[in-house]
Amino acid sequence: MLSLTFQVSIPESSSSSSSGSSQSSKSECTTVECSSINSGISLANSYISKQINLSHCKVIVFSSELASKGLNDYIDTLSNNIEIRPNCNVIISRGTAKKFIEEAEPSIETLTARYYEVALKSSDYTGYTTSTQFATFVNDVKNSFVEATAILGGVNMGDNKPKEPFDIGIDGNYIAGDTPIKSGDKKTESSNSSGGNSSSGDSSSNDSQESSDNSSENKSSTSINNSTASSDNSTNEQSANNMETFGTAVFHRDKFVGELTGFETLCFLLITDNIKNCIISVPNPLTQSSSNFNQIDLSVTESKKPKIKVEFLDSKPVINVELFLDAHGLTLNDSIDYTSMSDVEELEKSANQYLERKISDFLYKTSKEYNSDIVGFGKYVLSKYITWDEWEKSNWSENYKNASFNVDVNLIVISGAEFDKSP
Repeated sequence: MLSLTFQVSIPESSSSSSSGSSQSSKSECTTVECSSINSGISLANSYISKQINLSHCKVIVFSSELASKGLNDYIDTLSNNIEIRPNCNVIISRGTAKKFIEEAEPSIETLTARYYEVALKSSDYTGYTTSTQFATFVNDVKNSFVEATAILGGVNMGDNKPKEPFDIGIDGNYIAGDTPIKSGDKKTESSNSSGGNSSSGDSSSNDSQESSDNSSENKSSTSINNSTASSDNSTNEQSANNMETFGTAVFHRDKFVGELTGFETLCFLLITDNIKNCIISVPNPLTQSSSNFNQIDLSVTESKKPKIKVEFLDSKPVINVELFLDAHGLTLNDSIDYTSMSDVEELEKSANQYLERKISDFLYKTSKEYNSDIVGFGKYVLSKYITWDEWEKSNWSENYKNASFNVDVNLIVISGAEFDKSP
């Protein structure tokens, strides 16, 4: 049996709205127990006042439990429905899909449908989540040279369940929705966007990890570099429940096998050339022992497309990745001088080493832990096989776990952002 939930926005007319706005956050949720998606739609139509039409469906939410068992039958059924648009987004909820839909209250946006339409595009300028459309998801599940990904969703449950503070710094650990936001308190930037590394299910046991470099000196705020989403969906009338999409759900064929944190998602988007700009915190090589500035924020853009080359050594893939990035320094203090060539070169060296290490860790995680080629390195191997039968016999999806990686990052710090020093 399936639990199938529909959420329908109900806009109020301007005459009935006290604010004079034609938009309202009111929505109606209907849940049915059914044996299939189509029978669930028919069952819902039998007792609600209007007929369900999926032509304007914004998102499809699968629970992580259902996704871990395989989604082939469900995505085939949905793709066969002429009402489902190909640009509909796919979300994997770390709790139940019903709880995700019913308890999440989008912040800022008043109309739930608009939130789904606009907020999921944040991957273009943050890099901490993907933007997975239904057509892309179905195509990747069916392909043999790339694995599928989806948006990872959760609900920030306010101060219902206090948790221990995270280790702070550039390697901090947080799952989106796991950091409590106290009722009446303002959200900080870190609580909105930082995250941690966790497997599917309850994430409270994975709230912290040892941080590296200078993290021991920065334990007052959460890092934004690593993030995914919450599965703790209990309710509290005093808490402000906020929907969060942070991190990436990783698939092997049609099964959900794991999660990427926020920074790992950023690495994924950099390699696949799917991000316009982002902010990355790197270790500060110029810091003084008494300084509190142990990391530097860089505004990063790609100067040209990544170069990827795949070779074989004893039948094992050797994958070479080269990135070309431009950066502007955002952090300013007495220890940093963006007009000094020596300081800039030292910063570039530190940033390149840091990114190479983090990207390598991400790639080895996809191969050794998940055996999931979400980047799509397989398409760079297709030309080595003459026929499709030869390609299928190579069994790339299983051989990917034997891959080794060489990562080269060419990041150039152009300048700081000071008006009198920028070119």
